[in-house]
Amino acid sequence: MSDSKRESVVTLLWDIENVNELFTFKIESPVFLSNSLDRTRWKMCLYPKGCDGDADGISLSLTRCSSRNQEVQRLVLDCELSIVGEYGGNTLVSKQIKKHGFIKNHTWSPCKAFVSRYDVFDERRTDFIPYNVLHVRCRLGRSFNKSTLPELLISNSKVERSLFVWKIENFSCLKDNEVKEIHVRQSAIEAPLLSYKFCTDRNSDAAIIEIASDKRFNIAIWCKIVVVAGTGKMLQSEGQEFFSNDANPYLFPTFIKLSELLDNKTLYLPNDVLLLQVDCFFWCSKLDNIKDHPIPIPNLQICERFPSAENNDSQGKAENLGPTETFDKQSMTEFIPSPQKCDKQSMTETENTKIYLYKPENSCDREKADGIRKEKK
Repeated sequence: MSDSKRESVVTLLWDIENVNELFTFKIESPVFLSNSLDRTRWKMCLYPKGCDGDADGISLSLTRCSSRNQEVQRLVLDCELSIVGEYGGNTLVSKQIKKHGFIKNHTWSPCKAFVSRYDVFDERRTDFIPYNVLHVRCRLGRSFNKSTLPELLISNSKVERSLFVWKIENFSCLKDNEVKEIHVRQSAIEAPLLSYKFCTDRNSDAAIIEIASDKRFNIAIWCKIVVVAGTGKMLQSEGQEFFSNDANPYLFPTFIKLSELLDNKTLYLPNDVLLLQVDCFFWCSKLDNIKDHPIPIPNLQICERFPSAENNDSQGKAENLGPTETFDKQSMTEFIPSPQKCDKQSMTETENTKIYLYKPENSCDREKADGIRKEKK
């Protein structure tokens, strides 16, 4: 893209936080809107185990998204996908293509394994993810006859893990379609509120579980649920990967038979209490945070990571949540394995609901990262 008649028109920077938690699912960037490229929309995808499930490689791709707006049917562009150092510094690995034609919904994936997982997470960890943040960059350029100011668009995505035990009391007394509900937030501001609903259906001999996220967010979730038994024997689901928001809750595949629970009360229902261990990994991005009219360099247009507390509207506040069934601190700390902890300061209560805020110990630790960087020097 160094030709005198060919310049970098658009640079997309995508920061992915908590990449240590990436292990299976595909993660997508927010959709970027570019005025310089005829108001076309773009997104990047990262595959932790490659496009074809290659456990040894990480893949990247770029997609031109469809839009209702009138757009040019085909764009011929020079394209570069890279993983870069902190603050968009050194290019660590890069793939390029010249004069590539992009039509709507077309995806360019330069190779099955863009970079080795071993390099990212082990051999060159301090280069690739010094603060547990992976920095991905895309540059798009095309020929033009007059000078055009470049655009720089920036966005963040975050990978979170939520691991807790849900205590459902008086299980034998539950009526059909009587809903038990719990709301869990991973951190105070920077993650969506996840809602879990549980009810029974004796006609189908099944326990029904539904999962939805805060309607301000669109998120992808990988979730596994286990029925905790006193002897160590457990009923467990397969890991499920799905896309969820408040408007489209996810119905978890049935894996619990009511008859099996009730016939083995001593094992699965001690004191008539059902214990469900819920383990969720999810990534979230605010897709609507990028403005329609990005400001050229040097006045950078930045996609805010998540809404601030000052701008948080009423739909995200605890007092507006409906009545919930929740578990107490003592039962939670008894069954949640280390390193997950619940802190009194991280629990907020209202008249009808409790929200537990979990902060895993293995999350990004800047002090540790600083120590690693100093040792390297």
